[in-house]
Amino acid sequence: MKKSFLLVAVISAFLFACEADSPEIQTEAEVDLTSPQTIELSQFSPVRGQGGGLTPSEELEKSMDWASYTLAYVLFETPSYKIQLTTHLNGSKTISLEDLLGATPVIPNLKSDFLSTFQQFVDACSSSGLGGGCPGDGSSPGDPECPPCEGFTNQGAGNILISYLIEQNCTELYLPRGIVSTSNVITSTAHPLDTGSAYHNTGNERYAISLSGSPDVGVTPNYVNIHNHTILVVRPFRNLSETDCLYSQYSDINFTDFLQGSW
Repeated sequence: MKKSFLLVAVISAFLFACEADSPEIQTEAEVDLTSPQTIELSQFSPVRGQGGGLTPSEELEKSMDWASYTLAYVLFETPSYKIQLTTHLNGSKTISLEDLLGATPVIPNLKSDFLSTFQQFVDACSSSGLGGGCPGDGSSPGDPECPPCEGFTNQGAGNILISYLIEQNCTELYLPRGIVSTSNVITSTAHPLDTGSAYHNTGNERYAISLSGSPDVGVTPNYVNIHNHTILVVRPFRNLSETDCLYSQYSDINFTDFLQGSW
């Protein structure tokens, strides 16, 4: 994992410098959320600047939503990945995005499909936008906007998204119901990064393989309770050993609370 991160943005290339380190990770429960921390805000994200600019919170949420949405498409398209993911989860309901999409992914072909699928989304957004309730169509406030990665080929846009989520942040995939093998439907969403009155977020329910085959849905604890299918939530996790992963600006939020329950 990185000790320091340098990103220099130029028109068509990005240079990343990382120094390897493997300190002990502190879990969410071990973090003192009341202690003041210094946070190094992300320098770049694949969704910044759309619609007049986004706050750091908005760009993180929308990037997580894109990752969740893309993973849902890949798992729907290739059901065998669900079986492999069940094996790697081994009874757990969480797996880090670094394990899924990092340098040594536990399911290598899944990462390759993630990269090519995300590039399809970028290309579709660039050409005419994506309709039918998928991220980028602007049909609801919860939808991520099209990422400004046009012009990147050979899966470049996907690598930008992955680098943002695992190099500049600490994120993981949470499955409230685990992998549900009895249903092909997959819902994707992200942590809303606030508690909110109803503590919910907009998601997308994938039931078809077309790029736009997933209508918007409101993902709440009740939604999880009554829908017995796979639900994907990309969320941050805290690691006090990583400056980028302190998340002190969210000191009132325990990320593991979102959509927790006895499902």
